[in-house]
Amino acid sequence: MTEVNLPTLQAFFLKAMLSGWVNNGQYKVIPNLPGHKLFEYRECDLFLTDIYCTNNATHQSAGTTTIYHKNQPVWIMQYHGYYEKRAIRLLKEILSKTYGGDEFIGGRGPAVFSMDGLTYTNVVQGSGFSEFSGREQIVDNQASISLGFHEYFGKLLT
Repeated sequence: MTEVNLPTLQAFFLKAMLSGWVNNGQYKVIPNLPGHKLFEYRECDLFLTDIYCTNNATHQSAGTTTIYHKNQPVWIMQYHGYYEKRAIRLLKEILSKTYGGDEFIGGRGPAVFSMDGLTYTNVVQGSGFSEFSGREQIVDNQASISLGFHEYFGKLLT
C-alpha cells in the first residue's frame, strides 16, 4: 500500500467499529433491501461501511464491513451466524472492550471471556489484519448449550 499503511487502517477499523453496533451507533435502513441496515464512518480519506441483515424469525444474520481509501475498497470483512437475544449484551461488551483496547483479534473479541454464567470463545487463523478467518461462540455454562456463533473472514484488497 502506498498511501495508507496497515497500522492506520487497523486503527481506523477499531475506532469506527467502536462507534457502531457495539455502542448503539446510528444504523440506517437500506431502501429496497428488506432487513438490511447500514452504518457509515468517515475520517479524511478513509470511509467504512458496515452492512448487515437479520432474519428475525431465526436470529440468523450476515454482514460485510468494508474500508475505502479515496473511494477505493481496500479491506473487507464478512461474517454470518446467529445469536440468541440473551447473548447480545455479552457480545457487545466484549467487542467494545476489544475495540476500545486497540486490539484486533480477527475483528472480534478475545480468545476466551466469561461473565454471568456465559463463556465467549474466539478462534482466529491467519496473519492478522491483512488476512484472517475465524469462529466465535457464546455458550451458557450451566445448560451447556450454545447461544450462537459467528464465522468470519477478511483481508486486504490491495
